[in-house]
Amino acid sequence: MGDGHGRTWVLLGLLWVLSFPLPAQRVDTVALGRHLQEAKKQPDSAWTYLKKALAEIGPDSTHAWASRVYFELGASYYLQGELDSSRHYLQAALTGGTITKVQADAWLLISHIEALEAQYTAARQAAQEARQQYSLLGDTLGLGRSWLNESTAWYKAGELDRAVAGYLNALAFFKGVGQTSAEASTLLGLGSVHLDQGSYTRARSHFDEANALYQSIQDTTGQAQARQNLSLWYARQGLRDSAQAELRQSAVLYLAAEDSVGWAETQNLQGNLAFEAQQWAQARDYYAGYAA
Repeated sequence: MGDGHGRTWVLLGLLWVLSFPLPAQRVDTVALGRHLQEAKKQPDSAWTYLKKALAEIGPDSTHAWASRVYFELGASYYLQGELDSSRHYLQAALTGGTITKVQADAWLLISHIEALEAQYTAARQAAQEARQQYSLLGDTLGLGRSWLNESTAWYKAGELDRAVAGYLNALAFFKGVGQTSAEASTLLGLGSVHLDQGSYTRARSHFDEANALYQSIQDTTGQAQARQNLSLWYARQGLRDSAQAELRQSAVLYLAAEDSVGWAETQNLQGNLAFEAQQWAQARDYYAGYAA
């Protein structure tokens, strides 16, 4: 009888121990941090290091570092143009009960992806989710970026008045934190809306102001973008020679910035202008440069 009671208490004790959850897989945070740092330092090999970081976390997707790794993977896929894979990891970064900057940044990047795929309603919703989280975090720069994304989505959807209101909100936030590059980018967006509205004086003012800001911080790519917008300003008014001159300057700046995509776009736009002027040989040459 005594032995039976003894075995019963041993079994009950074992069951009591087993009732506790198993400890989560131990994560080597030093190795994890090292992989993330290497991914930042070596963009061309970022994917390899991020996969190593993911392996450190293993199946414990609730680990404190998990959202960071998922976000970095999503951003890496985004830069490679693999939008579906990017969205998958960015959505994984949103898991967890605590609002963090990583999650807000994930929503912001998701809004970029949705806009690229012309899903403008989804893009606005993602930007709004990001803004709510940035607001809770007190992140002024993030608030401005979320307004910029939402405004661009409104603009692409043809909702010009809403786009103007959003761009003005973004502009106020960027000026408040001294983000010159973001301020200039917003001015280009605002100028583009006014150009579509036929407000040429306002559009020109915003384009010139953006160009001056880019010059003040020696942002060559930004200056190229501003020149490209100015070419559209001239083209809309039938001033093809002036538009071509701006595009030539834009092309030079893109080459100086080693931005082959931007340079190719200037060739396409110059080809369009030459085609409209029935300058067939020039149009063919420009289009050839774009195709290359």
